[in-house]
Amino acid sequence: MAATRMMSFCRTVAVFGALAMAAAPASAQDRLIERNRWLGAHGQFGQDLGPAPDIADVSFFGGDEYGVKDGVAYHLLTGAAGHLGAGRPVAFDGARPRVFMLRADGIWQAVVKPIAPGALAVSASLYSGGPTSDLRECRHAASADVLVCAAERSDGAYDLVRLDPAGRHLLFTDNVSVNPGGWWSLVLTPDAARIYYLRCLTPGCSTRDVALFDVVTGAISNAGIPDFVHLFAGGGVLTWDEVNERLFVEAGGSFAVLARDLAPVGRASIGGRCRNLAISPHTGRLYVNKMDYYYSPEWSTLSAFDAATYRALEPEAIRSAGFSCGPLKVLTAPGKPRALRATVTGGTVSLTWTNVGNASHFVVEAGLAPGRTDLRIGLGADAHATFTGVPAGTYYLRIRGGNVHGGGHASDEIRVVVP
Repeated sequence: MAATRMMSFCRTVAVFGALAMAAAPASAQDRLIERNRWLGAHGQFGQDLGPAPDIADVSFFGGDEYGVKDGVAYHLLTGAAGHLGAGRPVAFDGARPRVFMLRADGIWQAVVKPIAPGALAVSASLYSGGPTSDLRECRHAASADVLVCAAERSDGAYDLVRLDPAGRHLLFTDNVSVNPGGWWSLVLTPDAARIYYLRCLTPGCSTRDVALFDVVTGAISNAGIPDFVHLFAGGGVLTWDEVNERLFVEAGGSFAVLARDLAPVGRASIGGRCRNLAISPHTGRLYVNKMDYYYSPEWSTLSAFDAATYRALEPEAIRSAGFSCGPLKVLTAPGKPRALRATVTGGTVSLTWTNVGNASHFVVEAGLAPGRTDLRIGLGADAHATFTGVPAGTYYLRIRGGNVHGGGHASDEIRVVVP
C-alpha cells in the first residue's frame, strides 16, 4: 500500500579528461506539499491543486530522489521499494542514496539502488562500530560527508561526537536540550563547520537558549536570552537557511532570525495555532504555512517571502481546508554552490565547494574567458574533485549542481591559472 502511494509521485571529452554529464540549466520551480495536498507555489499561489503523495513528513535523501518511511526506502519517481533491514534510521545523506542505521553493534550505512521495476537493492555495511545504547539522534552534513550524533551521559549531559570508520571522536559536552518525545533540535551545517543546538539554562530545562559550537576553533558561544530568542520548555525549533546562512528559531508563535555567528537579524510574530516553515534553496523563497481555528471553521494561511530581504512575494493565500497544519515540504532543484575554491599543484587542480540544497551530482563548467563555457565535466555527489594532467593556461570555472528536480544555479566564477 505504501509503495502504491509513492507510485503517484511523479545528464565531449574535456581537457581535464572526464566525460561530461552536465546538469540542465537552472529552470526548475518550487512545488509545495502540505500534508497530502499539492499547493500552488507560482502563478497559482496557495491554491489547492489536488491530492499529493503522503510524503511531506518523509525523510528524503539522495538528492530528493529517495525517501524513507516506516523502515522502507522508496524511489520517489517510480515507487520502487526496498526494506532497509535491521536497525533504526537515524540520519540521511542528502546528496547520496544512503541511510545511516542504528544497530546494537554500531552505525550501519544502507546504500540503495534500483534493480528492477518496483524493487530497490539495499546494501548494508558497518560504518562505525561500537555500543550505541547511549546514542539519541544524529545529523549528516552532505558536503563534508560527516556524521554527528548525541551521546547521553549518566549525569544527564550530552557528548556530541563525530562518528566514522575509526570510531567516536568527542566534539564537546553541554546541556543539550531534549524535546518532548525524544526529539531535540540540532543543526549541522552542510560543511560540518558549525553545530547549532538548544541548550538548557535552568534545572528541568525550563529556560533554554540557542548555542553554537565552532568545530574549527572548538569555541562555544550562545545567543543570550533577549526577548526575541527566549525559549521555554518544549518550545524551539531550529531551521537552517542554506542559501543565506541564517538560523530560524521558532517558539511561541514567533520566528527569530539569527546570523551565522548568532547575531540577531530580526524577529517576526507569525501567530496561529501551529506553523510550518520551508525554504527553497533554488528560488530563494521562504514559505510559511500557519493554521488557525476559533471554535470553527479551521483555516490555513500560506505566505511567501524573499529569504534574503523577507519582502513579501505573494498576497497571503487563505484557504479553509479542515485541520491543515503541515508538515510543509518544498520540492525543488539545488541552490547555487558556495565557496568554490581551487588549489593548483603543477598540473593538478583540486576543487572544493559547499553543496547547497542537496545536489546529487555536479558539473564543472570551464571556459577560456570569463563567463564562457568551453567544456563541461560531470561529477558525482562529492563536493570536491581533483584533476591531473591539466594543460598550462588560464581557466574560468563554475560549479552547478543538479538533482531529480532539475539543474541548479551556477556558483560564482573563479579564475584558475595552471603554470
